[in-house]
Amino acid sequence: MVPHLNLRSVITLLCDSHRTFHSTFSLNHTGVKWQLQFRWNWLRLSSLIKLIVVLLVWLWVIPGSLHWVRRHTPSS
Repeated sequence: MVPHLNLRSVITLLCDSHRTFHSTFSLNHTGVKWQLQFRWNWLRLSSLIKLIVVLLVWLWVIPGSLHWVRRHTPSS
């Protein structure tokens, strides 16, 4: 049973993170505040990317392996 993945919400989430990332990048050119915000946004963005990659791999690998097992199991 593969859970239904709401693609629109994922895309919205990605766009929002991207927007925050870029606005932070362009607004605060100097100072510690910029560095901290940049680092925080980058951490958030990278963890989001990792999460999406894991989800995609999970959604691809599990059905594929199930299909492979079904195909290679001798039918009784």
